[in-house]
Amino acid sequence: MVLSRLRLVLLALVAFTAAACGSANENDTTSPSTSQGESFGDIERQARGETVRWWMYGGDDRINRYVDENVKPAAKRLAVTLQRVPVSDTADAVQSADRVAQLEERWKREILR
Repeated sequence: MVLSRLRLVLLALVAFTAAACGSANENDTTSPSTSQGESFGDIERQARGETVRWWMYGGDDRINRYVDENVKPAAKRLAVTLQRVPVSDTADAVQSADRVAQLEERWKREILR
């Protein structure tokens, strides 16, 4: 359940980021869909109220500022909380993600007891 929710939120973030870039035809009213057949609107509705942790390289001040000043407010308008998680390198990201997964698994076991 946690993984499918995380996958859904990450998919929404990717779709949101792509939508923020605009399109070649601004008058295009067709709704894009995912490989699983969900429309962007479906993904938006399911993502509302969720928190997305965006694990990204934290060493570039310009990129960090862009995310904080543009992407976070756009996500907030869609009722999605974006939390930028700065990492220094890939190994750091994998290690941190593993820790989060272990904590989530432990919390799930605690809730089920």
